[in-house]
Formats: sequence, structure tokens, C-alpha cells
Amino acid sequence: MSVSASGGLTDSSPCEPSVAPSNETRQPEAQARNTAGDPTRTSPSVPALVCKVCSSAPASPMVTMCGHVFCRGCIIAEITKNLCCPTCKHPILVEIKI
Repeated sequence: MSVSASGGLTDSSPCEPSVAPSNETRQPEAQARNTAGDPTRTSPSVPALVCKVCSSAPASPMVTMCGHVFCRGCIIAEITKNLCCPTCKHPILVEIKI
């Protein structure tokens, strides 16, 4: 608000453009962008989870403590060979020697 020459208050500010408000509703930039070619979007036919060993939709999905998803059969086969996550090599099981 500013004071006019006649002493009254006006809504215009010297820092704001004096453009009349439009009845047109503006969409947020994220909605206005065309996302058809966006590689981060997935279609409903693409599974959300992928086994990191066989690269398919996990059969009986299991997740490691480090957050990687595997088929039950794939991760069991991997941890019998190595006690680490096949993706990041984080220990899955720790052997306790008594």
C-alpha cells in the first residue's frame, strides 16, 4: 500500500507492475510441463520392483537390510555363496564364532 497525492491509500506499489488481474488461472509449472517423454515416469505395465540379480519382477520378493529387492530364490542362492548383498556388498549375515 502507498499514499496517493490526495492523501488516500492505494493498493499499488512502486515495485509491482501495474497490470490488471487476469481471470485466467495459471497452472503450476510442474503441471504445465509435458511429461509424455519423461523417462522417470513409468507406465502401469512396468513393475515397480525389480530383482537386482535376474532383472525381472521378483517372485516372492525379499528386501535386504540395505534396501535392495530380490526374488526369494535369487537372494537365497546368492547368500549361500557369499554373505554379502550382491548389489552393494553390504554384509547380510554375520557369522558368529563361539
